Amino acid sequence: MRWLLTVALTTGCSFGFTKGPGAVKPGTDPSTVHCSTSAALPSLDAIGGAAAIAASAGGTLYEGVSDNADFKNFKYYYALPLLAVGIAYMWSASYGTDHVEACTEYKEKAGQPSLWQIQPIEGPPAKDDERPPTR
Repeated sequence: MRWLLTVALTTGCSFGFTKGPGAVKPGTDPSTVHCSTSAALPSLDAIGGAAAIAASAGGTLYEGVSDNADFKNFKYYYALPLLAVGIAYMWSASYGTDHVEACTEYKEKAGQPSLWQIQPIEGPPAKDDERPPTR
């Protein structure tokens, strides 16, 4: 449980909690495949990433224009880690969005059986086919 919490807090929820359709057998009904169709987690990751990047940029800018002693060396201690966390969250959001889009696209095929059902193989050729005899 601690590992899962660490992954969720440090790299974003989408890495751990979104699932794409994966490899399925041909002819499998798309409505029976379990995958993520909600974009809530990738959205939260994108918001967290944008907030971390904005905090990194804002803090660095504030340190440059302020004489406040509280923000000395912000760029050394906080800006780079915040930027790294923001990039990790944005990467997680992209990963989760890819899985959700693939799942949604796959699930849309459920209403059209001709797109996912296996077509039967046709039987032997009719007798009136003109094929050269095989030896």
